[in-house]
Amino acid sequence: MKYVNTVALIACIILFNVCYAQDKNVPNDSKKESKNKAPKANAGDDIKAFPGGTISINGDGSIDPEGERIQYIWSFPPSLIFEDNYKYHKSDRVKIHKNPNDNSIESVETYTRAFLLDVPEFCPVGSKYEIGLVVKDPEGLSSKDSFILEIIMPEYDQISDKEGDDVIKVEEKGKNVQQQDYKISIQAVSSNSIVPMQESAINYMIYNILKNFGMNNIIDPTDYMPDTLYEIKEMDNTKDALQSRYNYTCYSDSCASQNAIMQKATHVLAWTFNDHSSLSMKFFDPKDYLIKNKEFSWRAFSLPIDPERKELMKLPSSIAVDKKGDLIIASSNDHSIYKAGLDQTFEEYIAGVVYNSELINPSGIDVGTDGKVYVSDKDNNRIFAKEKNKYKNIMDSNSGLKSPSALRALKNGSIVAVCDDGQSVKRVSSNGSISTLLETGIVSGMTDIAVYQNSDIYIVSPYENKVFKILSSNKVELIAGADKDKGLKGNNIPAKKAKLFKPVSIDFDNRGNLYIAEKEKGYLRVINSDGILNRVAGGGNEINLDGLTSTNRVNLKNVTKIRIGNGPKIYLSQMVENSIICITPSEDYNYIGSDLFMTPMHIINKNGISGLESHFKSVLPKVLKGYMPKQKIPISKRLKSINKNISDYFSERPLLFAVLLFGGLQVSSELANNGELGTPPDWPF
Repeated sequence: MKYVNTVALIACIILFNVCYAQDKNVPNDSKKESKNKAPKANAGDDIKAFPGGTISINGDGSIDPEGERIQYIWSFPPSLIFEDNYKYHKSDRVKIHKNPNDNSIESVETYTRAFLLDVPEFCPVGSKYEIGLVVKDPEGLSSKDSFILEIIMPEYDQISDKEGDDVIKVEEKGKNVQQQDYKISIQAVSSNSIVPMQESAINYMIYNILKNFGMNNIIDPTDYMPDTLYEIKEMDNTKDALQSRYNYTCYSDSCASQNAIMQKATHVLAWTFNDHSSLSMKFFDPKDYLIKNKEFSWRAFSLPIDPERKELMKLPSSIAVDKKGDLIIASSNDHSIYKAGLDQTFEEYIAGVVYNSELINPSGIDVGTDGKVYVSDKDNNRIFAKEKNKYKNIMDSNSGLKSPSALRALKNGSIVAVCDDGQSVKRVSSNGSISTLLETGIVSGMTDIAVYQNSDIYIVSPYENKVFKILSSNKVELIAGADKDKGLKGNNIPAKKAKLFKPVSIDFDNRGNLYIAEKEKGYLRVINSDGILNRVAGGGNEINLDGLTSTNRVNLKNVTKIRIGNGPKIYLSQMVENSIICITPSEDYNYIGSDLFMTPMHIINKNGISGLESHFKSVLPKVLKGYMPKQKIPISKRLKSINKNISDYFSERPLLFAVLLFGGLQVSSELANNGELGTPPDWPF
């Protein structure tokens, strides 16, 4: 028995040593996870502000080493920022301080990098507030930082709101500005949306609105400018002076800045209609603008169309960009094709019977260099083209072409298309002959095709999670995507070693960069000429965007197609969300004030440019905040506003209104009968 116990003890020791040795070779999950570094929080420098001033809460300096999207968690002391004064995104989480007498915000969890905070006027001078920031990555790793807000006494202790010649003293970027010390030039940055006559009329409309607001130092846009050669000396003496004449037709903010300096203006109020006819207004210092190096970043917005036509844009699937920049959109809702113009129109383009057959499934669209719009009607096994109001049959069901879906038009008049039946790639030449570019069985689950320099053919498969280049009819080259359950994540990684998340669509820009839309994670990523992959957009939670939005806040899940126009402008269709997102480079400049009105064209089409007057009246005080005199509100207008608020309040609470009405009638009845009101003994009236 003793022998048996000894053997058992030895066996246990051996087994323990074996297990311990094996454990040393097992990957340590905690060590593996520790490779992901925590983001670094940067709340910015300490800020000094006066009561009633405005500061920028900015976590833009925070970074994540892996380039992942980070969440910003701001914490505030009591009575500093209030819920009623701010409009947050629906994804933000706002926590209120527990003190029942203080409805101020304790913390805000957001993906927005920066926002403005109006310092309450009751903040005592000399007080200091610590504002904290915690940044967190998707894995939950975090770091924190903070800055101090110190309340100081402004140099001028009086701000007048009287009209006339009284001096208006405001604070701008840490220094005091008197109204007579600045002069504003109104500048139109020309576009194709309106004609020069309308530009002049809008300039004068804005001028009159500002004069009515009590602003005196506005340059009359109708003033004559002599044809003189001006020398514009930059604030940076290392740069050569600019020589120019006053330009009555500007196409950039730089031109508008030069014009303003020639007029001896200190500030520019520039406005323009952007590429999609959205109305943009910017207020800035022209000298500061000209000396700053121009920097750009990606911004996203929902495709602006006439609000009264928006119901037609249902279930957008395939898309293409024509030579003018208009968007051609296939709708899975009614099997029709629409054109969304740069002027915000939305019109039916192809529908109904085409060549004796009803258009059933327009699964692929492209625009050739000849301007023709090519369409693959998948369920009818055909491809046709439209030029102006004429159709041309490229290939019908008798040709043997089976289920053509995604297609591209080549410069020589040929068409390349993915055929879903059999999963092959075919070329249809201009004379109608069909050849096979990729045989069946080489790549499965193809959903899109792209062409580089009119010769190299690329395909994408969400089934295989890869992007390929076709080398021959039976051979492909891997361009992006690692094998299943493998691959690198993050930015600046080799595309061939990257993990893709159901890539469904691809396209090239004019510089040869390949963009990939990934359905599962909602990413838009780009491969440069060196084969390095980076994320451009996606990973957020916003779908229907209100104005320009940072691309890391955009939700691109369930993306259907991506197509790239000039600029570059990147368009992505999201069929389930009834959405088309446009992503474009936007200049990063800290304008003093700005505004973007996404859909002004339906107003102009109905009422002319005079219909924009009410819009200008509402946004100019915001754009020129700090430079515009405070407006006196007439008592009649205040009473009207109070009555409207009361009406809105009771319309949401009809039961309360009924109780008060009944109580009022009862009081009237008792008083009419010389009765006494049944009020409490301690009733003060």
